[in-house]
Amino acid sequence: MDAAQLRERVDLHDLCHKLGIQKGKSGNYRAPWRDDKKASLSIFGEGRKWKDHADGDKGGSCIDLVMHARSVAMPEAMSLLHDLYGFARDLPQTPAQTQPESTEQYVWRQAKSSPKLSEAKTYLIERRKLPKEWVERWAGKAFGYSDWSPSGEGKNPAEYGPAIVFPVHDAHGQAVGVNQRYLADDHPIKMRMLGGASGGFYRPDAATLRKPVLTLVESPIDALTLTAAGCPAIAFLSASMIGSLPLSWLNDTQRLMILADDDDAGRKAANGLYHRALSQGITVQMAGWASAWAVARKDPNDALQAGESLEAIKEAARSADRALFPAGAPFVPAGEFGRSKGYLCDLDSMHFQKSVRIDGDDHTIEEPMAGFRVYRIDPITIHDPETALASVAYGHAATRSVVTYRRAESDYMQQAVIDAKDMGDPRKWRTLGHVHNSKQLALAMQTLSRDRNNQQESVDVIGLVRVGERIRVNDGESAFLDAERCLYHRWRAPSGPIADAAMTVRQMRSLLKGDLGLFLLAWHLGAFLKAFIGFWPHLAISAHAGSGKTTIVEIMRSLTGAISVEPSELSTGYRAMKSLSNHALPIYFDEISRAKPQPLSNFLDLLNVAYRQERRNHGSASTAFLLAGSACMIGQDNPTDDAALASKVIQFDIDGAKGGAIRPQAPVSGARMGGVSGVQMEPGERP
Repeated sequence: MDAAQLRERVDLHDLCHKLGIQKGKSGNYRAPWRDDKKASLSIFGEGRKWKDHADGDKGGSCIDLVMHARSVAMPEAMSLLHDLYGFARDLPQTPAQTQPESTEQYVWRQAKSSPKLSEAKTYLIERRKLPKEWVERWAGKAFGYSDWSPSGEGKNPAEYGPAIVFPVHDAHGQAVGVNQRYLADDHPIKMRMLGGASGGFYRPDAATLRKPVLTLVESPIDALTLTAAGCPAIAFLSASMIGSLPLSWLNDTQRLMILADDDDAGRKAANGLYHRALSQGITVQMAGWASAWAVARKDPNDALQAGESLEAIKEAARSADRALFPAGAPFVPAGEFGRSKGYLCDLDSMHFQKSVRIDGDDHTIEEPMAGFRVYRIDPITIHDPETALASVAYGHAATRSVVTYRRAESDYMQQAVIDAKDMGDPRKWRTLGHVHNSKQLALAMQTLSRDRNNQQESVDVIGLVRVGERIRVNDGESAFLDAERCLYHRWRAPSGPIADAAMTVRQMRSLLKGDLGLFLLAWHLGAFLKAFIGFWPHLAISAHAGSGKTTIVEIMRSLTGAISVEPSELSTGYRAMKSLSNHALPIYFDEISRAKPQPLSNFLDLLNVAYRQERRNHGSASTAFLLAGSACMIGQDNPTDDAALASKVIQFDIDGAKGGAIRPQAPVSGARMGGVSGVQMEPGERP
């Protein structure tokens, strides 16, 4: 992509999130190039322009923001944007390198400027009842006309003919295929796809992708119908293509409503997209279409052809968006469907309808039900935590329900786990937000929990773990832990472009002499291997005052999202266990030598078992803790004199890091490995 395309495509709110630029209470952002306590960086121009109001010289586009935030020149800023968003790079081509025009590219080039384009217009206006002014606006851009047919042996021209052509684009805005819908009612084939359109979709125009709420439908004509009605929409074209639908162009401020066809293939594909979007932090909702009409309308354009107005279609889409139960949901018994239509939602609240008599007339009013919105309730199998880091699956599994919801005034969706027996217990629901009518909420949630078609699996351990037979990164949204059992309960796996990774390695290598900064990064990332090898060593860094110990902790926190713990937090056995519990991630203990002797001794005992993993129960409720975290202890004195623990700890000294070469002390135990103490492997262990 060139600079102009980047400026058009990149949403600055999303870019700020990706760059880690903090948002202030006013909605503006804190300029990262100075101590901006007033959040003076504003975004405007549909998210494409920014300005630093405390420094009138700073402002511009996404490229300028990266240049200032990362202190790089324009070429490096453009390269970083390509990596952040996965955009294809524009490479100069010599005539010998130019690729021949594909069939779909040829068809679309001819179709958008066809002299018979009026036939496609007539089809949309007269037969599909789309407004003329919208059709004229879209002609040659959102659709074209083609009567192309292939030549050659084995090709049957009767299978081709006059067709309206819709271009299929990928996430980078490149045309990757065309969707042909044949105009003749008696044509043997309704439609045909040309090109490898996997990973593509149809949108009426590029501006559609920037709208705050997007509706996802199957047909391009339905997407045009909804867009004309004031509901921006895109089309995934077929159930087989929805699985590869790209989501990288969506940002955290957008919401996706899926209106899939009511058949098994459509529901299965839509469910897969729903969970994929949810895992990427996108607010997404499954909705149904049929419930909006007294007479069944199978899709938006069917309603338009039947004489419904665009305003009625817009209201129907809004009704579908507000319905708690998707239309045609198989888990809602036929006898209860009428009552279920009375449960309505807004973005982050739920309501119910009831009939009242006012002045002798019957009226339907809405009453609040809950100060949060439940989007789905899915069954989930939660495996024994001890299986997460074991090479052989063992232990038991429990089936519960995972609730996807959004709190009032929250910017994102959340998940919580509730036992089936607690679906009718208002006390459980009050942990999600305010409950206005517990009876109606219990009825609605018990109905919603009947949907058993979207089985999930998880394990209550954060990090790279085994879930059933698969290895995956389990973050705070997938593990359903709370602050009482795990300090990393809200952890999300850090991610970024390859360019950032290379820069990080270079910077860490120069952080400390003797490559010890690079070793620290390798130790941190290596902790993820525990799911494969079953153990990981702890780390002890010794240094005197002024050597940069605290700075190192801050760098690792900022770089990796790691958590640091003060010595005072080890004062009780519960706090010490919680710091190492239910995660397989590194955790940093600053000034560890300041901890009191007895709590420190107890903590070191826990490190012995956390080298591998061990389950321990604590408290009157026998709360289970899986001790598995890897500790980095930083302080002036070496706290690991115990011989049993010393074989599980790598040790080095960073004195001299800021001037002259580092001379690590001789290891307490283990073989010398460069400037770092080696770890003694026990029989059967693999390094």
